[in-house]
Amino acid sequence: MLENIEDIKLFIEWCKENKVKSFKFNNIQFELSELSFVESVEGYADKLQTAVDESKFEKQQQDQEDEELLFWSSGR
Repeated sequence: MLENIEDIKLFIEWCKENKVKSFKFNNIQFELSELSFVESVEGYADKLQTAVDESKFEKQQQDQEDEELLFWSSGR
C-alpha cells in the first residue's frame, strides 16, 4: 500500500483533501493539525500581515498628527 515516501506524501495529500485527521498502519502513523484543513492559510497570512502593516501605518500617522498639534498648541 504505502511502499515508498512518494506514496506516503500522496496519501497524506489525499487525507488533507478528504479531512482524514489521523492514520495508523503498521509502522506508519501521522496526525494532521486542524490548520491543514484550512483551504487558504497562505492567503490568510498575507491578509493578516497587510492588516498589521495598515495598523502600524495608521498609528504612525496618528502619532505624527498629535506631534504637529502639540507643536502648534504650544504657541511656537
